[in-house]
Amino acid sequence: MAIIDQLIVCKKFAGELHDIRDFVTPKQYEVDELFKQLRRGSPYDSVAACWEYLNAYVKYPLDVRGRYTDKQKLISFGGAFTYNQPVDYWMFPCEVVARARDAASKNRRTLGDCADVATTMVSLLRNQFESDEIYVVIGIYYPLHKPAGKHAWVKFMLDEEWYYADPTVIFGDPLNFDLYEEHVLFNDLEIKEVGDAHIVL
Repeated sequence: MAIIDQLIVCKKFAGELHDIRDFVTPKQYEVDELFKQLRRGSPYDSVAACWEYLNAYVKYPLDVRGRYTDKQKLISFGGAFTYNQPVDYWMFPCEVVARARDAASKNRRTLGDCADVATTMVSLLRNQFESDEIYVVIGIYYPLHKPAGKHAWVKFMLDEEWYYADPTVIFGDPLNFDLYEEHVLFNDLEIKEVGDAHIVL
């Protein structure tokens, strides 16, 4: 397993580049405050609460055919709205949390893709999990009867067993681990490449 020293993500502001670990921010104020509300007695229940919250208030920007959309109309809540990001820039967890809270106050959903919700979920849960117990995973997802695509999800350890959580999947739906292929694991403290897989950012 090769160790990657650094991966760079481009943010939406011109010339603003960030190490991928910058997108896991457990001690950032908005993230910490939301986790205080979502934290449960057991780590498992905290994972469920964070997954359910993100699933309820952050919508994956897909069109009616299930494709990632860019400046296309989305039909939701009985009306159309436009997703106006011309490039797939990552959001910081504090941005996702702020948008989700605003959406929740209006009984709506905001937009965020797999990297946005996965980094936010890990940021929240890093307040309860140790750094070697939870990661954002970047890899390939092989949905049944659809083309494979780049994806991000969450990997966490409970009782010495590894599990996945995918906050883009409806909360409560079982995940088929065989459909997920890991390439890179990261959190706020480390980055690991899995096997000889190519990085898929």
